[in-house]
Amino acid sequence: MKKIIQYITFCLITFLMSSCDDDKFSPLVEIETPPHKPRLVVRADWSIGSDSLAVFVSRSRGVLDKDKANFGETFTYFNGTDTVRSYTEYYDTVPNTKVELLRNGQLLGTIPYREKGYHVAKGLYKLDTIPNTVYTIRVSAPNFETVEASQKVQNRFSVLRGSFQSDAAIYDNRNPFDPPQKGDALSIELKDDANDENYYTIDRTNSGFRGGDFSPIITRDTLGKSYTAIGNARFIDPNMDKGFLSDIVFSGKTYLWRFWLRPELYFSANSNSFQSRLKSGDKVTLNIRSTSKDFVLFIKTLDLAQQASDNPFFTEPVILHSNVKNGYGVFTLGSVQTIQVVVQ
Repeated sequence: MKKIIQYITFCLITFLMSSCDDDKFSPLVEIETPPHKPRLVVRADWSIGSDSLAVFVSRSRGVLDKDKANFGETFTYFNGTDTVRSYTEYYDTVPNTKVELLRNGQLLGTIPYREKGYHVAKGLYKLDTIPNTVYTIRVSAPNFETVEASQKVQNRFSVLRGSFQSDAAIYDNRNPFDPPQKGDALSIELKDDANDENYYTIDRTNSGFRGGDFSPIITRDTLGKSYTAIGNARFIDPNMDKGFLSDIVFSGKTYLWRFWLRPELYFSANSNSFQSRLKSGDKVTLNIRSTSKDFVLFIKTLDLAQQASDNPFFTEPVILHSNVKNGYGVFTLGSVQTIQVVVQ
């Protein structure tokens, strides 16, 4: 029996030693990366009823490409006079691109090229507000396959009322070293349309410095002067995910959407400025956006990609959501309503 065990042990050691030299048992497998075929990349975020349309067109790039992008743009965020963040985004713009706009399959015309990869049309076409109207962007360029993307007009949602309450909201970021913060409550009551799959968020266009999750504009008229403050607001609704409120829990019904607002704000008018809490007569303005699922999936995957870029060794590859046929990118169509809440 002892000899049998010794023989088995000898055979096992011999097998393991021989497998180290045999390539077919190696855990490393070399795969030849196929060459990358550049495709057109399209980005457009539109609002129904608008006559100002912009489309950005670039091209895709392989992971092993070493040549630099041909266009870079630097963005800087400010908080007062201090620079908060500055970064540069690089794009591969494409010469001689053509962007066509179609409505329900019928060609309306082209969107003219302006500069730096952007095609812009102002006053040429006005997007319908008629539900189920389908808009298509078709983009072509020499030596590239033509790409296209479509979006359907959703029913407009309704805002029934807005309200403000002092010291009625709690913001908790779940950090044990940062206790919950008491603040003012801003509430919006929505009437959802049951015919569409809606995703609500706060449109951050023209919203000032993003100190919180979003920054509403607050105005005060006193002593013949108009003062402005940039609010610091945060999402506190438990039904929200990554900045979006899905109507899955209230489709076709009314919903009270609540936010936390920092109570102390800096108001300014010309050279005068002061710190104050909101008081009766102040007006809080914000833009509510209802959008399609494509926009939500794109923003979520973009956020994952940005997180992965900060830690490339311990994250899985992220594929950005795209609804562009034969290419990459996203075309979205949403509904935006500007809401003004007057503090009582």
